[in-house]
Amino acid sequence: MARKILQDGESDALDSVWSDEHDEASGGGIDGGEGAGADSATGASDLVGVESVPEYVALSSRATVESGGTTLFDEYEGEPVDADFADEPEFFSKIARALPRIIRTAKKLAGNPVIRSAVKGLLAAKGINLESVEGEEGDTDSDERLGSLLEVVIGADDRVRIDPATGTPWSGVCSLNILARNGQRFIGTGWMIAPRCVITAGHCVHIRTAGGFPTHVDVMPGRSGASMPFGSVRGTRLAALGRWISHGDRNFDCGCIILPRVPRNAAGAAPFQFRYAAASEAVIRSRALNIAGYPGDLPRTPPPPRGSAMYFHARLAKAVSATAITYDIDTAGGQSGSPVWHLQISVRTALGIHTNGSPLGNSATRITPAIKAQLDLWKAAGA
Repeated sequence: MARKILQDGESDALDSVWSDEHDEASGGGIDGGEGAGADSATGASDLVGVESVPEYVALSSRATVESGGTTLFDEYEGEPVDADFADEPEFFSKIARALPRIIRTAKKLAGNPVIRSAVKGLLAAKGINLESVEGEEGDTDSDERLGSLLEVVIGADDRVRIDPATGTPWSGVCSLNILARNGQRFIGTGWMIAPRCVITAGHCVHIRTAGGFPTHVDVMPGRSGASMPFGSVRGTRLAALGRWISHGDRNFDCGCIILPRVPRNAAGAAPFQFRYAAASEAVIRSRALNIAGYPGDLPRTPPPPRGSAMYFHARLAKAVSATAITYDIDTAGGQSGSPVWHLQISVRTALGIHTNGSPLGNSATRITPAIKAQLDLWKAAGA
């Protein structure tokens, strides 16, 4: 499979590796996409900048004063995972390889029944028995099955479905169905920054242990179950940061899909386009972080099939490093690639790309100045 490296003028860590040989127009310094939207609103616990989703505000406000409630994992324990979702797990190859060792180490060193119970609950949420993944070192079958476990619901589950998803900013969030080179199918989330440019996680467009660049990715903006108001556009021109491809470095877990045509609804309108920025830690912490995507564990009682409906959640940042933003926002496998954005005076600005999860906090690859420069290039390619 031919690949072309497009230099971005920054450093070799941010080379953009494409899935084909065709060069595109390049350019930098372009801020994120424009789009009209609702006024800034307050959400749970009077957080500033939460999207106006009444059901979410009510649920989240209640969750802040409740404790000891039944979690998603309690409800799913012992229940087999839905067949459709079993065929489309999200893949986190780098962290998945480490998780079995973490489980075995915890078992050997601590023998703590509380830790074991928590891990068992996480696995049961995906229909996996704990004993089945406590294999020996190098057991790759069990390692890879853990790929879909690493985004989690933290505490009470107060995610809210967005239905319909045709308004601002929801139409700019895309459901992704991914066909890997080895024939496996995966799901993910992306977001529009230009008429033909979709940003997502690097591991959604280059799956290191499943043949590299997928055969294709079907992109469905504003999807809500069987409803696809902007249709489905198949993307075959994919790109990811060179550092993700060569090292699986989560700090560079970023990629894009260049579509062959602009998705449009029946009236001819294109989806919403997000702005994006490399913000300071102070700015990131100043207001709520919003996330919307397509979790593979919801709805709990299909139809529609799990992974085909959009869900929303918001919280403040929990920690901010030079390359990552960590938060207690509920997510699940399928939401990798989701935008993590601020809302301020009707402007939605993405500050990160949701990529990883942990019971200690889910996290996004932070949009740094270097990553923003690469997004500018991809945006120009998909104008």
